[in-house]
Amino acid sequence: MLRQLLVEFAGTRPAAAYLFGAADLAVPTRYWVYYHCRRLCAVVGVPVVPPHGLRGTHSTLAIAAGATPSVVSAAMGHTSAELTLSTYTAPGTSETASARATLRVIDGGAGNLAAETGYQRHAPIV
Repeated sequence: MLRQLLVEFAGTRPAAAYLFGAADLAVPTRYWVYYHCRRLCAVVGVPVVPPHGLRGTHSTLAIAAGATPSVVSAAMGHTSAELTLSTYTAPGTSETASARATLRVIDGGAGNLAAETGYQRHAPIV
């Protein structure tokens, strides 16, 4: 429900545009953003999440989904992946994502790896 509301809220804004911002605001103030986060959380009936708290949620979910720490840190405007991992990502998220990716490959998920990298499985040497 929150996702649908956020998609509607974003409307036809360009991908690089601020999600929270009005036409008359070049850069929204933190008070403007906090007000709208509280308002949207109330509309969908979820606990209020401060805007800054969404950074940790973004970081944790992106890394858990398989994004690399360097990509996530760049998206968050950080100068190092270490800052992102130590401050904004839930402990163990990166390790869990790596383990899941390894298990996918071991479990026969290398088909996608082959398409993306040109990797070819060879017959075992007997």
